[in-house]
Amino acid sequence: MLNNVRTGSSRLAGRAAVAGLLAAMVGAGFAPTASGASAASPHPQSVKAAAGGFKHLRNVFFSQCVDAPGGRHNVVLRIADCGSSATQNWAMIPAGPANTFIFVNQQSGECMEVNSGSSTPGELVDEFTCNGSSAELWVQEGLNLRHSGTGLCLDTVGGRGSQLAQFSCGTGVPAGTQLWIIE
Repeated sequence: MLNNVRTGSSRLAGRAAVAGLLAAMVGAGFAPTASGASAASPHPQSVKAAAGGFKHLRNVFFSQCVDAPGGRHNVVLRIADCGSSATQNWAMIPAGPANTFIFVNQQSGECMEVNSGSSTPGELVDEFTCNGSSAELWVQEGLNLRHSGTGLCLDTVGGRGSQLAQFSCGTGVPAGTQLWIIE
């Protein structure tokens, strides 16, 4: 896996941000649930393992990766040619129910969320300060990433390089735009 051979100050800074976030969440006894309420803290070893493993989320149809352009606060996520940028690296943090995760960006330390937790199909997906809300929770169902709070799936808005939004699951056109390989 390419992530294991990448080094550099941005990777270390991103890991430190994720580790700090997780330590703060665990230290406060916080582990989010689908309702946004707190549950028992995860085992410290699982927190350490999650902090060390960044992955790409590659769209099946366009073969491009989820990117947080510039790694800026509240930036709308998009797909872009997969590369070594820390803006394309995501830690999958288990969040309570089976197959439910918070995705934390390596560059910014912020979380992938549906804008303001909106349940509107077509609402954009951005990155925002991690706060444990249900807006940040994603369920991995095969190759789909379904938003826990809305039941809608992560999808592209258009062609290559497009922004990301949530849409009704199974309605991606062309087929494969709602399918994601985590690698």
